[in-house]
Amino acid sequence: MAEEILATKSNLDPRDYQCANQLKTRALLKLGRVDDCLQTIEQVNLPFDKGFLMTKGRALQAKNSFREALSVFHDLYYNHSKKKNDKKVHGLALGRQYQYVGQHQEALTIFKQLRTDRSGHEGTPCHDKEVELGLGLLYQDMEQYQSASTTFKQFRPLWA
Repeated sequence: MAEEILATKSNLDPRDYQCANQLKTRALLKLGRVDDCLQTIEQVNLPFDKGFLMTKGRALQAKNSFREALSVFHDLYYNHSKKKNDKKVHGLALGRQYQYVGQHQEALTIFKQLRTDRSGHEGTPCHDKEVELGLGLLYQDMEQYQSASTTFKQFRPLWA
């Protein structure tokens, strides 16, 4: 549908044009047409908002362009996370990307910061299962099995 709207060269205002292009890029990514997705993103003549950047990062991950994806997620987290939920979503993406490229200490810093933001106190577990799961899986990946086990056990009720 987005492609049809864009193909008709409708008189779209910039916001609608951006929304139609975002819909198209997300659909292309979902269909596994990663190169088409990235090409469409590069053809858009508007400043990228956080939705485009997240789609671009996910497409770069799908192409195994992990360093480029890291750069995109870094930009999202530090420059486009004005709302609390944005900071969480972008932080999880950045932390996982650091983990994928083997930068575990950077990932740990991000996950601990997310946990602190959610709990209000440094080192205190939060009641956000995505943040705690990310932290626990990172500890497991770092072979810190006791820390992973502690993290998972504290929040078993959240995952049920």
